[in-house]
Amino acid sequence: MEIIKIALAGGPGSGKTTVCSALKNASTMLPEDTALVFLPETATFHFSHRDPVLTTEESIPVRQHYIFSSQLLTEKTAEDTAHACGKKRLIMITDRGILDCAVYLEYKDFLKASGLNGLPLDHYDLVLFFTGGADITEDDTYRIESDEERRILADKTYKTWSQVKDHISFKEIPQQDTAEEKIREAKLAINTFLKETVFL
Repeated sequence: MEIIKIALAGGPGSGKTTVCSALKNASTMLPEDTALVFLPETATFHFSHRDPVLTTEESIPVRQHYIFSSQLLTEKTAEDTAHACGKKRLIMITDRGILDCAVYLEYKDFLKASGLNGLPLDHYDLVLFFTGGADITEDDTYRIESDEERRILADKTYKTWSQVKDHISFKEIPQQDTAEEKIREAKLAINTFLKETVFL
């Protein structure tokens, strides 16, 4: 089975989740043997169940270890389910991805948390990186960073994800005046990468 993994990445409030939700509800044109799967942000699930008492600097490596593991498990579940359904191709679109864990950890701590020997720069086939918009939105209920911390985090997120440029397809989606424009850019980027019209 052919598996195509597309990650939506970007700093806090950049529009990843909004675009992912819009793509999930968009009109598509796919052959019967192709499955299109959307994976929600793993970190949001973990943080929505966290105890504030346990939210410390010391807990970050542990939390990122489980976020990393959960992301891989979610992706593997999608792959195995599509295969069990007899699909010949799976297009997986995920809100954030495993490289986000490296944003919050020192390199050595990321290797320890992930069990890898280096950054997984070729794990995805296409990364759409959304720039701008480091402001809290209704989708950021569980964020606790200050405005300045979010800006710093956005920069670190870009520096981490942009390392994939020499390994896979990397497309920046710049800040737009409206969410609709950003969604339109994302549809075009995915259709262009796939060399077919998936999103109408």
